[in-house]
Order: sequence, then C-alpha cells, then structure tokens
Amino acid sequence: MKKLFLILFLFGSREGLNAQDHVKDSLLTLLLNTKDETNRVNLSFELSYYFSKNSLPDSAILWATRGLTLAQKINYKKDENDRKLYIANKSWELGDFSTAIKLTYPIYKHGKSINDTSLIIKVLTGGLFNYFRDFGDYKEALKLGFEIKNILEAKKDSSSFAMVNAAMGDLYYRMGKYDSANIYIEKSLKLLSKFKSKSGWISWVAGRSTEKMNNDSLAFYYYYESISQLNENSKDLPAAYNSLSSLYLKKNQLDSAFLYANKALDLSQKKKFNKEKIETFFILSNIYETTNTKKAYEYYKLAVSTRDILYNQEKQRQILGFKFNEELLQNELNLNEIKYRNKIRINVLLGLLLSFFVIMILIYRNFKNKQKANIVLQEQKAKVESTLSQLKSTQAQLIQSEKMASLGELTAGIAHEIQNPLNFVNNFSEVSNELIVEMTEELDKGDIEEAKAISSDIKQNLEKINQHGKRASDIVKGMLEHSRTSTGQKEATDINALCNDYLRLAYQGQKAKNKDFNATMETHFDPNLPKVEVIPQDIGRVLLNLMTNAFYAVNERNKDIERAGSPSGAGGKGGQPQVHDYIPTVSITTQRTANSQLPTAKDQLLIAIKDNGLGIPETIKDKIFQPFFTTKPTGQGTGLGLSLSYDIVKAHGGELKVETKEGEGSIFIIQLPIN
Repeated sequence: MKKLFLILFLFGSREGLNAQDHVKDSLLTLLLNTKDETNRVNLSFELSYYFSKNSLPDSAILWATRGLTLAQKINYKKDENDRKLYIANKSWELGDFSTAIKLTYPIYKHGKSINDTSLIIKVLTGGLFNYFRDFGDYKEALKLGFEIKNILEAKKDSSSFAMVNAAMGDLYYRMGKYDSANIYIEKSLKLLSKFKSKSGWISWVAGRSTEKMNNDSLAFYYYYESISQLNENSKDLPAAYNSLSSLYLKKNQLDSAFLYANKALDLSQKKKFNKEKIETFFILSNIYETTNTKKAYEYYKLAVSTRDILYNQEKQRQILGFKFNEELLQNELNLNEIKYRNKIRINVLLGLLLSFFVIMILIYRNFKNKQKANIVLQEQKAKVESTLSQLKSTQAQLIQSEKMASLGELTAGIAHEIQNPLNFVNNFSEVSNELIVEMTEELDKGDIEEAKAISSDIKQNLEKINQHGKRASDIVKGMLEHSRTSTGQKEATDINALCNDYLRLAYQGQKAKNKDFNATMETHFDPNLPKVEVIPQDIGRVLLNLMTNAFYAVNERNKDIERAGSPSGAGGKGGQPQVHDYIPTVSITTQRTANSQLPTAKDQLLIAIKDNGLGIPETIKDKIFQPFFTTKPTGQGTGLGLSLSYDIVKAHGGELKVETKEGEGSIFIIQLPIN
C-alpha cells in the first residue's frame, strides 16, 4: 500500500516537479524496486506516456510494449484494448503500419463477433481506417469507411457525420476520384457550419480538394485556417505545411515555399512523422530543381530511401500474411461448422433408418434423403479441398519469402567478406601509382639506386595485389559453388569446408546489418571426417539459418547486459556504464560418432552449433520447430527458418535437436547418416 500511495503521489504531483528527468528517474526507481507485477505494468505505461510527451516515440513504444507483454503474462486484462490501441497509434505515427494493423485488427474482429458497435466505432475511427488508408490499401479503407458511416447513421449520431464525411472525401481524393471527394467534403463543411464547429484537419482536406478544383485563393484560406487550428503533436500540421508549400511552389513563390517546407521538415523530424517527412523531401527536391540541382538530387534520394524503408516489401508481406491468418481462422471456423452440420445429418439419417424398420413405406424416402445428403457432402468436400489448395499455395509463397530472406543473409555475408581483399587491392594500387611517380623522378635525377629500391617496393605491392586478388577470386568461386541453383541431387560434400564458409558468411551478414556487432568464433572440426552425400545448397541453408540465429542470440544478450549497465539501468554508478566480462561466442563442432538412433546407417555425422546467448525458455522449447512460431520482434523473423531447417534435415534421413538453458545459451545439433 505504501508503494501504491507513492506511485499515486508522483503521478498527481508531476506538474510540480522542477525537472522532467526527475520524473523519469523516479518512475524507473519505482519500477526497479516494486515487486507487484500490476504496479510494474502501470509504471511501464507511465514511462511510455512520459517519453511520448517528450517526443521520443521509439522509447514510448518500447516501454508500452514491455508493459503489455507483462500484463499478458500475468493475465492482467484491465484496459488491455486501450493499451493495444495506444501502441498501435504510436506505431502509426512512426510509419510502422504493420504493427499498428496487427494490434488493432483482432480487437476489431472481436467487436464484430460480439456485435459491439461502440467498440467497432472506437477501433475504426481511432486508427484502423487511417492505418489502411496511409498504407495505401484504399480498397480495405473504403470498406471500413462505409462501415463507420452505416453504424453512425443507424445510431443517429449526427455529431460525428462531419468528420466521417471528411474522411471519405480524403480517401476519394487519394484514390484520384476528385468529384466524389468534393461531394463528401462539401457535406462535411456544411455540417461544421451547422454545429458552429471547427476542425484543423477538415480545413486541410478542404484546402486540397479546393486546390484540385483550381480555386487557389480559397485553398490558401483553408490551409492557413488549418495551420491556425492544429498543434505540433498532430501529424496533420506538417501535412498542412507541405500542402501550403506546394501551393506556393505552384505559384513560383520559392521563398514562401521554402519557408513552409522547412517548417514541415523540422516538425516531422522532431516528432518522427515519417510519412510527412517523405513528402517534405520531395517538395524540397522540386523547390531546388531550378536553383540547385545537386541539392534537389540529395533531397530526392532522401525521399526515395525513406519511402523504401517505410513501404518495403517485408512490411507488405507482414500485413498480407496477417490478413491471411485471419482468413485461415475464419475458414477453420467454417470447417468446424460444416462438421457439426454433417454430424447432425448423420444422426437424423440413423433415426430415419430405425424408423424404416418399423414403417417399410418410408424406405424409399430414406433412400432419397441419403442421395441428397451425399450430394451436399460432395459439394462441401469440393469446397474444403479448394480452400486447402489455396492455403497450400499461400504457404508456398511464404516459404519462398523465407528462402529469399536466407538469400539476403547470404548475399550480405558475401559482400562483407569480399570487401577486405578489395580494400587491400585498392590501397596497394594507389601506393604503387605514387611509387611509380617517385621512381620516375629519381630516374630523371639519375639516382639509379633509389629507383631500384622503389621498383622493389612496387614489385612487393604488386605481389600483395595479386595475393589479395586471388583471395577475392577464391571467395567468389567458393560462394558461387555454395549458392548455385540446387539440382536436388546429393553429392559428396566436405562438411568442414561447408561449415567454415557459412560460419564466416553468417558473421559477415550480421556485421553488414550492424557495424558495431562483434563475436568470437570457435571451430572444432574433425580432420578425419569423410565426405558425406548431401544436397549442399539445402544443408548450407540450414547452417546459415542456425548460425544467424546463434549470432542474433549472443548479440541480444550482449545488448541486455549493456542496457543493464547503462546509467539508467540498475548496474551503473556515477553515471558510468558497468563493465562486464561477457564475451559473445559462437562455436561449431563436427565429428563422426557411433550411431545409436539411426537404424539405416552404421555411423553418423554430428554438427553442433553452440552459442552463449539468452537461451530458450522451457515453456516454448517444444514450439520452436513449428511453422510461423518466432520469438523475434515484428519484422525480424517469419517463423519459418527452423521449420524449414527441420524438414531439410529430416529429408536427408537425419535429426535436428536442441539443448538449451535459459540465460546460458543453446546448442543445435544436426545428425546426418554416413552411408
């Protein structure tokens, strides 16, 4: 009770604190000291609100997610939907549409299942409509918009009609249907006038529509009215600045265009409104197009690269995959309903058969009923088979996506691995050119001895260039050998060489993603290991997946230790990080062992990939080889890697096992038969 009272006191007196950092430090201290899990959930969200208020959305999402995860762990259901909608809204502000939709869509489906129109309206108007609209899925957004409109009309909630009509007008505007957009926006403006109300967002939408109707003077009026009514915490304010800047650019008033574009850029960067920042980059590129082509090109590159990050294929795949899972669940419910109906039909038929033994006249009718039931069952069977075929097709597409992700890891590793010899070649080439110039000068002076000494240095440099060039050539040849298209045929393979190559590739792939990443690699190869008949490309994919997971695990443990030792963590003293002796290590061992479990082979090959990372909790150890199961954050894993690896090893007549201890690390063991 004392800790709870202290929490309430801190929250109630927050405005009285002299420094915002004191609030954060106090919240963190309470969080570290309290053992009550419910209080820890509430404190995590208070920290999230603090970071959100101070324009740190990344930290806000981090703490809110931690709070939600803990609440789910302790089954703390109070305000769960509100917390999810809050995280979704913050993710949307950062441009992470996949996370926003993933959190919000199940709440929407739950509201539909219990016919809770208030919850449906809250979810749709609170975000889901905006998330699909800003992601560019206008078809889904339009469907949700009409659903909002129909519910409000049924409830006769005229107070919300202005905003709904404006939202529909904005959507039609984005779809390029300007006549329809103008009709809805005019309805919205009339309703605002009727209720003597104002809306900065509706004014901005009206400005864009008016500009499309070539009424620029009225568009200026609406844009300025919008800016006067919006605050800097709204994504619509930088959007309004961008529209006003574009209109000034259209009028060739470059100073004013530049002024409002810079205002939009400052606010978007400060608040991390990524979608609006992209639009500002394009506008600045257009402004500089006639005065400074270099600047124009720089802003254009910034716009394109930021847009690619925001709308990349991985996020599209996540959203499509999520919608697919929802459809899969619905199909499963339909299938269960079909089974239930069939069971009822069978019971009815059994009852009829018993009756026909007593009343012979009903035999003919029973025969007809059975015929009809069989026809229905055949039709239902055909529908189920068709649905199953579609699901298998979608699963094949997801598996192909996982294969492409593995190819990306392989490509990143090759690029990073080959960079070192290329750097040596470039450096020695430059030095040799300089030495040739010096040698020419010495020859002109007649100093033959000095010229000979320089020529000796040039010869050594050329030998080093040749040496590193051959090294780069060997790397390319080796990688091409491993990454060539699989024929599906087994061939005699040097497992030690395969493991060594993919260990370096996995490490370099991580380095390519994170230049600060470092880990110790250890190899314990059996020198007497025979060549084994395998499909090298498939086993290489398994090795790359397991090694990449191992490097990910040790990196995550290292980051956790560094966070714990930071000034805001528990281990820091005097504002300095705590020194730790943890060394991220990944080791790989190969050996030939007597077989005890594979009846089709006398001996077996063992490949053990060990890490000293976070380990796997015992509660999920049995799930890690299941398709689509992953512990990685959204966007960092498909959940198919270990499942595909397990299937590949099984197809080779082997076994894939795991030994793990939470907090200490894991060992993945591949067992393959030696024929």
